[in-house]
Amino acid sequence: MKRFLASTVLRALAHAPGVRKQTGSPRLLVIRRNRMGDMIMALPLIRALKTAHPGAWITVLCDPEGAPIARACPEISEVVLLRKGGNRWVSLWINRPSLTGYDMVFGVKAGFDFYLAALCRLSGAPVRVGFEEKTGASPFFTHPVALPPREEHQARSCLRLAGILGIEGDETRMGIAVPPAIAQNAALALGPLTDGGRRPLCVVSISTNQEDRWPAPAFVQIVRQLVGEAGRSVGISSAPADRALARSLVHQVGSPWAQALETPTTLELAGCLGRAEFVLCFEGGVVHLAAACGTPALVLWRTQAPVEKWGSLGRNHHYLRAGRVSEIPVAEVWAALQRFVRTKNA
Repeated sequence: MKRFLASTVLRALAHAPGVRKQTGSPRLLVIRRNRMGDMIMALPLIRALKTAHPGAWITVLCDPEGAPIARACPEISEVVLLRKGGNRWVSLWINRPSLTGYDMVFGVKAGFDFYLAALCRLSGAPVRVGFEEKTGASPFFTHPVALPPREEHQARSCLRLAGILGIEGDETRMGIAVPPAIAQNAALALGPLTDGGRRPLCVVSISTNQEDRWPAPAFVQIVRQLVGEAGRSVGISSAPADRALARSLVHQVGSPWAQALETPTTLELAGCLGRAEFVLCFEGGVVHLAAACGTPALVLWRTQAPVEKWGSLGRNHHYLRAGRVSEIPVAEVWAALQRFVRTKNA
């Protein structure tokens, strides 16, 4: 009964007058919520849609965390931020002006989500695609897609939304284009650290969205080995909450070839990753950003999280897995890093 009432309300709202975008081209709306990594996983779908409809105007409606990635995708014509209301019904209403006037709408998530499905229904678009709780007739989508296998990778699951329309895609097409000005600023900022490009740069990311973290002494030891034994310069990357820790680690390492990277935005970090030989990182958005930048990575990963579903599809990405990431020995990490570097004594 709740589903019927919700569908009735959304159907009525969808037929209310709205603003129609005049572009002269097919209009596609991709709704993708959540964080940076989630947006990166949606890029292969967006590229598949653009390949199938070269002249299409593609708008992405997203949360603020995913917007920088969307803006760095050349196939995306416009990025609009989702607005938040007091509850989900208020949110639906205040976002309605951003939903109307499209020929096709895609609700992107590797599963069913009522709010996402409601946004699609509210658009009133003649073609609405998304994952449904059950197959068959859908009150939300004109083209409901059966739920993907539980352990399927996110990028592959997202591409199923194009597949129902007969559109094929490449799950590895998730690269981004960092704006030239940001890339140039990264080069200038990293110049002293890399001795003008003569000393290879690697990035060590100390932040993760998990409570289980590597201890500070482990970071200090691995950075000292990278600087001393491998002859690398090391940029220590961190989320804003870990900036003080990054500076403390630099102080403990005590080398001019180790510095904290001041990267307040996602694309500034991407500019640094794009110049790095490799990155050492943990479960979270940085591994996906490295994949989008084409940067090799060694990833410390919890065995509880299925890497087949949530890991990156980046080339030359390798994983060390353990029940507790904090217990992975530095010696094991150093041995795994040898695939990326040759020590000065080798």
